[in-house]
Amino acid sequence: MTTTPATPTSIRTPQETADRSIALPAITLPAVTAGFATTVLVWVAWWFVHLPAMSTPDWLAEFVLVMALPVAALLAARDAPGGRHILAGLLTAAVSTVLDLVVLGAAAVDRSSDAGAASVAQLLGGFLLLSAVLGAGGGLAAKLAGPRRMPLDGTRWLGRFAVVACLSFLPLIVVGGAVTSTESGMAVDEPAVSLIMPLSTMEEPRVYLEHTHRLFGSLVGLTTLTWLGLAIWRRAGRAPITIAAVVFGLVCVQGLLGAFRVAENSPWIAALHGVFGQLVFATAVFGAARFSPLWSDDDHGETSWPEATRRAGGRAAFLAALALGALAFQLLTGSMSRHLASGHAAITHVVFAFGAAMLVTLAGATMLSAERFSRIGTVLRQLGRGMIAVVVIQVALGLFALVAVGGGDAVRPIPLESELGQAHAIEVGEALVTTAHQSNGALLLALATLSVAWTRHAARD
Repeated sequence: MTTTPATPTSIRTPQETADRSIALPAITLPAVTAGFATTVLVWVAWWFVHLPAMSTPDWLAEFVLVMALPVAALLAARDAPGGRHILAGLLTAAVSTVLDLVVLGAAAVDRSSDAGAASVAQLLGGFLLLSAVLGAGGGLAAKLAGPRRMPLDGTRWLGRFAVVACLSFLPLIVVGGAVTSTESGMAVDEPAVSLIMPLSTMEEPRVYLEHTHRLFGSLVGLTTLTWLGLAIWRRAGRAPITIAAVVFGLVCVQGLLGAFRVAENSPWIAALHGVFGQLVFATAVFGAARFSPLWSDDDHGETSWPEATRRAGGRAAFLAALALGALAFQLLTGSMSRHLASGHAAITHVVFAFGAAMLVTLAGATMLSAERFSRIGTVLRQLGRGMIAVVVIQVALGLFALVAVGGGDAVRPIPLESELGQAHAIEVGEALVTTAHQSNGALLLALATLSVAWTRHAARD
């Protein structure tokens, strides 16, 4: 008995069969990562566009969307298996669009009261169509560019999402610093308000700063929750999943502290809220390092680090830990000085600043002794240079802030929402300097955290 051989068109290679079976799950992680990254950029642009008293072009947010979304879709779609490039681009656009509807809703609510539901439908419909076209265009560009030489790496994309999660903290920290610097902490005296607030109700600068601070907090909460969900879905391992869960839990606690701060109008809770927020950011940064493929020997193909790098890591690990502790102490005294008008805390903050700067510089200089031919050595050298550069900027900003604020114990009162009409004017120059000092301090704390993580990892046996 003879059998008819299968025609060539009916034959699929094992790789083709695998690609078709994993295509949809495999494009999800790159698309979600790229979509969240685009959202962070668009939200920051939207914040600048609508910032009261700013002459930012109205089209800035749309320009950022048009530029960022196709690139993000392209990067995500390049790793799409089974020829699903356009689908990956559309999924990237869908993720970004859903998240952007929160900030778009502020304009939509105002438009509904002025021009009716038809105008809102036109606004939302145009936005959805534009996002779909941009996402599909990025996916098509990826298809025309051809597949990557390297295979799809889910671990690498999960590490990239961890980086995006850390980046989502930055606008929250900057706007939070602006809230403190402009005495805006009680401008919206309801602890819980709707995420979508009409733009017309945010024309008062303090209301705008406080409400957008809460918006960015919600974005961080959603991003860290997604981080945890992706880690569980991709079976990242017990330690990474635990870290992601801890970060999300700390973000929830930070949100509750913010709500209690408003409900109780307590400067002590405000000080704790400021300190705890930066510590949560540092924990997220450590988590991003732990999610990096470089953390595992199997991922970078090295069985041991070069001896020069191990020695540099061993010498720098202790100094980096001391520097991190000193920066945490500086964070505490600085927050007490800002929120509690403590002259003792202010003097302590200034005096100990030079010791903290010295420890950071010594740790950074020690990391520069790592060799430059391995990936871990390059990481240590980059961290060392970054710490030295950022601490120099931090000292300069601290001196500027000291001059701008002065040495007195008195602070301006924080007006309630009902008192905004009679509130004192915002000192813009002072607010810019103190916010920059606080935000750059958060960056320095993050670099010190990374230095502790990577030096200890490099020095291991």
